Parts: sequence; C-alpha cells; structure tokens
Amino acid sequence: IECCVISLRYLRGENYLQDVSTLSEKNLIDIQGGGSDLLFPHHFMSGAQAEAITGIEFAKAYVHSGMLGLDGEKMSKSKGNLLFVSKLLEKGVDPMEIRWALMSSKYSEDRMWTDSVLHGAREKVAKLRRVLSRSEVAPVKPLLRDLVEALSNDLDTPTALAAIERWCDLTERQTTSEGNLMVDESGLVSRAIDSLLGLAL
Repeated sequence: IECCVISLRYLRGENYLQDVSTLSEKNLIDIQGGGSDLLFPHHFMSGAQAEAITGIEFAKAYVHSGMLGLDGEKMSKSKGNLLFVSKLLEKGVDPMEIRWALMSSKYSEDRMWTDSVLHGAREKVAKLRRVLSRSEVAPVKPLLRDLVEALSNDLDTPTALAAIERWCDLTERQTTSEGNLMVDESGLVSRAIDSLLGLAL
C-alpha cells in the first residue's frame, strides 16, 4: 500500500483523491515498472489497491526487467556479490561498453554478467567506432528502419545491436570492393544510435 500511495502522490499530485473525480483517463499512470521479482504479488497488489482507492485502473502497462546475475549466481546484498556500474567506471571501463553489454540481452529476461560479456561488448564498440570514423559508410536508411522496428517491438535491443553489427560488416566489406554504393552519413548513424540507444560514440 505504501508503494501504491507514493506512486499516486508523486505521479498524480498531492490532491490525487480529490482530482480523481475529474479524470477523463482510463488509467492513473502510464507505466508501472520494476524487476520481475515484483510482478506478483507486489505490483498486482499495488494495482488492486490503487483501483480500490480511486475506482480507476492503476497502470496502462506493466514493464518488468529480468534479474541480473554475476558469474552464475543471482546478485544479492545477502551474498555480497553486487557489481556496481560506479565500480566499473572507477576501473576505467568505457560507459558505452557497459551499455552495449547490458543491451545485448533482452531487458525482460534473466541474464548473467560475466567478463566475457563485457569483453564482447568492448570489441563491438571498438568496431563501431572504427566504422563511424570513416568518411563514407554503407547506406544508412535500412539500418535506421531496422533500429526503429526493433525498439518498437518491446525494446528489442539485441536485435537493434545485431542490425548495427550487420551494417558495420557491410561497411567494412564495401570499402574493400569496387562499385558499391557508399554514403557520407556516418554522422547520421552516430546521432541515431545516441538518440535511440544512448550509445554516445
């Protein structure tokens, strides 16, 4: 009930109970999110309680992320095996490599963090930077379409990253062959992946 009331207070405003009678929306909030461990009973109960209090359905959509493990075990405070992004940054790990590694699996699925996941991300980010440094690259419209389609499909970041990898491979192949269409649009790709995926390269 505490989470339910906090959500209503800070998302709908201090007078959410008085304002409910004037609402035209079918839901009190757009998205309720959290880890998959909160799906039931936590978010189920928050939604039921909010509807009981207000008479209006709580959330339009529920989004739950998978749990992240470390080297084969679930991360938890009790086990003392938490890995913090801040610690990785202190060690000099590139933030874009961390972001790529996290997006290489579907947000809603449980996954493991390992050194090999980070190493793979490091290689892919380096390759992307190398390709983006070229004056001419493979055509970008198909890539941009694939990125938007992937992210529109329940934030399918693994598919989006695979599209980027295919485009990088195509660019590298075309620069070593003759007669292929190349465009001066690496800046457009750089801006697109920053805007869509937060990969600021």
